[in-house]
Amino acid sequence: MDSTSVVDGGSAPVAAGSLWSLLQHGYQFDPQRTALIAPSQPAYHLNGLVGPAAPDEDVPLSYMSKTRRLIRLGYHKLNAMGLTDLLAPSPSSISCLSWSFAQVHRGAIRLGHILERASVKPGATILIFAASCAEWALFVWLSALNNYTLVTMEPELLTKGEETLKETIEKLAPAVIVVETLDGSAFVNAYSANNAGFRLGISIGPSAEIPQKWATMSDIASGVFPTALAKVNPIHDPDHVCMIFFTSGTSTSKSKGCKMTVREIAPTFTPPVQIPPLRRPLGIVDQYSFQGMALALLYGCWYSSNAAVLTGGSFHPSKTLASIATFRPFFHAMDPDNVDLIVNNADYTVEKVKSIKVSSLNGSVMTSEKLKRVQKAFPNARLHAKYAMTEGANLFGWPCGAPHAFELPVLQGVVSSGYPLSDVKVRILDKQGQVTPRNHAGAIHLSTALLVRGYFDNVSPDSFYQEGGDGWYITGDCGILDDDGRLYVLGRMDEVDLNQNTIIAPATIGNALMKHFDDMVVVISLKTPEGEIEMHAVFEKHPANASRANDIVGKELGAAYRLNSVTSLEELGLMHWPRTRTDKISTNEIRKLLRRRCYLSIAER
Repeated sequence: MDSTSVVDGGSAPVAAGSLWSLLQHGYQFDPQRTALIAPSQPAYHLNGLVGPAAPDEDVPLSYMSKTRRLIRLGYHKLNAMGLTDLLAPSPSSISCLSWSFAQVHRGAIRLGHILERASVKPGATILIFAASCAEWALFVWLSALNNYTLVTMEPELLTKGEETLKETIEKLAPAVIVVETLDGSAFVNAYSANNAGFRLGISIGPSAEIPQKWATMSDIASGVFPTALAKVNPIHDPDHVCMIFFTSGTSTSKSKGCKMTVREIAPTFTPPVQIPPLRRPLGIVDQYSFQGMALALLYGCWYSSNAAVLTGGSFHPSKTLASIATFRPFFHAMDPDNVDLIVNNADYTVEKVKSIKVSSLNGSVMTSEKLKRVQKAFPNARLHAKYAMTEGANLFGWPCGAPHAFELPVLQGVVSSGYPLSDVKVRILDKQGQVTPRNHAGAIHLSTALLVRGYFDNVSPDSFYQEGGDGWYITGDCGILDDDGRLYVLGRMDEVDLNQNTIIAPATIGNALMKHFDDMVVVISLKTPEGEIEMHAVFEKHPANASRANDIVGKELGAAYRLNSVTSLEELGLMHWPRTRTDKISTNEIRKLLRRRCYLSIAER
């Protein structure tokens, strides 16, 4: 057994095909199957662009034979899993937008003709300021077809007028810009008027005044299109930068653009297990459209010939619960810190979420107590605790099948993320840059072809380095590899106290408190002016008595663990948890308030 904290997940998987070929699985399986449901959009929206649900050409009978075999195979798989209820009839009547694979396929190709007429060349950049909606889904397909670089950003940025956003747009140099509305988009309009490389602007909503080189989606949909689709010739370039995702800014408060090539992202968008076609939607997409998870869910649904439900906009418990209750999806992904928002919502009942059979948990450190709360909220779901980041996903797991949630290994109160998967190497380094022994905490370094190789505009180049012929990425996270090679992620490196013989992580203390308090609690590390690391507990509603909280922490974890303060959101002047642009709890914002509360008065003396 290797005693050092280095694990190699093995040989690389077979390279996936183009993104367009992944999207065609559903279309070729059965073009009339539902691909997309958007509860916030009307049933006949853009009907002139996407056309009827049936395809324009017959599906080869040989493929239909394969289809029937797959359905039988899918039935047996679900039967073995005790999930044959997923093959029950789908929701009866849908009064909102519902597109078949044929409609999305047709709409993307027709939209491509519009861009071609505007002289938008393959490989150009499309910048979208829109929530997860049907139009956004069309551009996902179109970008895969014509090798465009797809960049999605939150529409709220347009009204802030930030100089940094203006610089980002100029550096991205998009040939196409898509906005929800032309109102309040002054510097986007200025860019489109003054940039020679700009070809077309599209407004999803109507507009009284349409600037030159701009059009609305309703105008596009009302155009005349050929009855039969011309044969498409998708471009295959595995090294093309197909997408740029911007990080949440959790670690540095600054968002970084992750440039993803087809080669890097296609395996991530391909489900690791074969999912049979279901008679209800496979997944619900309630993340922001600019998050990698949203696109991974879409591709996962479409690759397996299943439908995705787009709730639209940001995560909101009421919308999520309504979509789950109405459309009964099989899969849901969420940040475990958001489970209290769902459970405490007035619309929540166990009955409404019983259709969820699998829930992927990522976005924050997964502790055993968080896992229990999620399992209680979604009692029918099999939980998968994932270690993922904008820079890469599907890096760790359980090759022989994930254990039941309560059978997952736990260390320092943190649930294991599993083993490195194929083509993933991991090692843990101490502060001197040396590989640590097993069961010792340190910085997580990753090497895999599935990770980005650099940030947009060459930001933070020191996060990447070459060694021994491999490219490595410094995650900034603190972790431990146990004797079996399983990874445990404790939090950010600068938040964990490794200066003592005992590893003191905020997640470990928070887990101990959550055993005894129903209230949501977040433990924040704070570096003092003297360089020491303190731990402060922040409760959502009612702060515990500091003495009692420290008694619990001491009894659960030992004398080395203690809290320097216990407070609540209200005492910090907050009504809700501050959030990052991806709806994570912003520990940086809480840390600023705690620092001001604890040390400002001292500094002023």
